[in-house]
Amino acid sequence: MSIVSYRREFSALRGLQSPRTLEYSLFGGEGAALCVRLSERTAEGRERTSVTGFGGDDSSARDLLAYLYENAVPFDQGPDVIADAWAVLGGRQGERDGRGRNPAAHCG
Repeated sequence: MSIVSYRREFSALRGLQSPRTLEYSLFGGEGAALCVRLSERTAEGRERTSVTGFGGDDSSARDLLAYLYENAVPFDQGPDVIADAWAVLGGRQGERDGRGRNPAAHCG
């Protein structure tokens, strides 16, 4: 179940960008892990989805989601930005957060 979700629409600008929709969602995974889902849908109907665990607290995760949306972070860069944010907040990939959750696990 989604905790918070942001949706950004991009219009067709000839020679500059193709129309697409990016969606940034935060949800609770198995064991109450926080998970960030990035989805991209093109006008042609192609869809890509990436799910990344986030080990920060709920407030930090909401801030991260707003950051992704407000800066229109591209789909392909999303997982790296999430990993960088987790590192800035004091964690490292594979570590457990303060509540014993592994941020990379349980987000299937």
